[in-house]
Amino acid sequence: MTRTLLLSVGLIISYFLTGILRRYAKPLKLVDVPNERSSHVIPTPRGGGLVFTSVFLVIFCYLVIKDNLNPFINLFFIFAASITAGIGLLDDRHNMSAKTRFVCHMVSVTILLFAVNYKLNIINELWLMMFLFLSGLWMINLYNFMDGIDGLAAIELLTIGAILLLLMTIVPDNSQLLMPIALMMCCVGGFILWNWAPAKIFMGDIGSGFIGFFFFYLILMSNMSLLTWAILLAGFWVDTTYTLIYRVFTKQKWYQAHRSHAYQKLAIRWSSHAKVSISLAIINIVWLFPLSVASVVLPSFKWLLVFIAISPLLAFCIYIKAGKPDK
Repeated sequence: MTRTLLLSVGLIISYFLTGILRRYAKPLKLVDVPNERSSHVIPTPRGGGLVFTSVFLVIFCYLVIKDNLNPFINLFFIFAASITAGIGLLDDRHNMSAKTRFVCHMVSVTILLFAVNYKLNIINELWLMMFLFLSGLWMINLYNFMDGIDGLAAIELLTIGAILLLLMTIVPDNSQLLMPIALMMCCVGGFILWNWAPAKIFMGDIGSGFIGFFFFYLILMSNMSLLTWAILLAGFWVDTTYTLIYRVFTKQKWYQAHRSHAYQKLAIRWSSHAKVSISLAIINIVWLFPLSVASVVLPSFKWLLVFIAISPLLAFCIYIKAGKPDK
């Protein structure tokens, strides 16, 4: 079976199985009932990430074994990603405690770091290991925080994935990542047709946590600078980090669900989820993509380019009062 055919299969199966899951969401206890912190107003099926996560893992596992794609690291990744997805699914159904979720995320990140470092020996400093460990935990959770309106988390994956496919043509030694990126884009592409505003199903914690972990895997496996990654993912991490810091310093219960992220406030102001998701796609393509290319071509200016990339995003968070509770 050719890779092009596998990508098509991933897209088609993801689309049709998501539609089927949507029909059986209620008996499976996968329904998101809105509350005062929600950005939607009617009960909506969730857990749609179960489909694209499962389809991706099955096809990717087949490719790893069939084509001998770095099996040691990738099989460990599949195992660790399954743990992340599993606790996400349990949380979607039973609202697991934050402590339980955090422990499972720690296990997943530790497994992947062990596998990557054992094979590639890229982490030779304790401080770097701790930084990457905390970054992995943050990637999983920030993606969950940003999955609050229709289509946003999916459009981030699709636009950043497309940018990565282009970037990796100019960054050497990244060819092994092209297929998993394309496969993830196809699987999520089948899902977003159901998730676009007004959403007929949400990806849930199983989907958002899995995508966050997938990005962490790409960061570890790619031959790109962490600063380039900081530019690429700025649309998500700036909003999440600023909002969290604001809530901590204003003594709010930062660990509780809320709708004070910049993107949530903008969705309320515009009365549109689609406009916000499209705006994120434009930011990624028009603003962050050229700056990420510049960081690869002009590596001595990477820190300056990171500052340029995040400055308007940070200014917008301040302007729209991200982190401040609604009246």
